[in-house]
Amino acid sequence: MTNIETKRSEEIFLQFLTSHLTLSAKEQQSLLALPIFKTFPKGTTLFKEGDFTKEYYLVIKGGIRTYLLVDGDDITTEFYTETDSLIPASTASKRPSNSYATCFEDSMVVVSTEDVEKKVVNDIPAFASLCRKFSENILAEKQQAHDDYRTLTPEQRYLQLIEERPGLIQRIPQYHLASYLGVRPESLSRIRKRLTQK
Repeated sequence: MTNIETKRSEEIFLQFLTSHLTLSAKEQQSLLALPIFKTFPKGTTLFKEGDFTKEYYLVIKGGIRTYLLVDGDDITTEFYTETDSLIPASTASKRPSNSYATCFEDSMVVVSTEDVEKKVVNDIPAFASLCRKFSENILAEKQQAHDDYRTLTPEQRYLQLIEERPGLIQRIPQYHLASYLGVRPESLSRIRKRLTQK
C-alpha cells in the first residue's frame, strides 16, 4: 500500500468511526498505530471452506464476495462494499468455515481479530458498545436478508437491490448477481428485459 493509499484508508476509517463514536486525537492515533490496514488485489481469497478464520473485515475501498460451493455450483451469499463489515460465522462458532470470501475488486480492508478488539476496548472503553451495536445490526440485516430471500420473487429482490445498492449492479458480473438472486444468468437477462419494457 502506498503512503497516499494508507493515508486515504486511515481517513475513511476514522470518518466511519467518528460518525458513530467520539474519539480524542490520542485515541485516533492509537487506532491508526495498529497494523490493521491491508490491501488485496482482485481475486484474492480471504478465507475458504475448511479454514478456521479468526479475522473480521471492514471494507474501506473495493469489495468482497462471499459464496458457497454446493455440488460444484458457486452460490453467492453476499457482497460487501465500502464501510460494510464482514464477520465470518466461523469466528464466532469456532468451527471451520463452510464458505469462501474473495475480493471482486482491488480492495483496501481493515483486518481485525478478537485480540485486537480487546486491546482497542481496553484503550477506548466506549468502543465496546460500538462493537455490540455493529454485531446487532449485522444480525438484524442477515435475518432480514434471509426473510426477503424466502418471501420475495427474484424480480422483487433485483428491484430491492437496485433501490438499496444502486451502484453495486455495475460492479459485479451478471453471473454473480444471478447467483445472489437465486436464478440462472439467462433468467436475470429476462428479468432485466422485462423491466426495461415496462
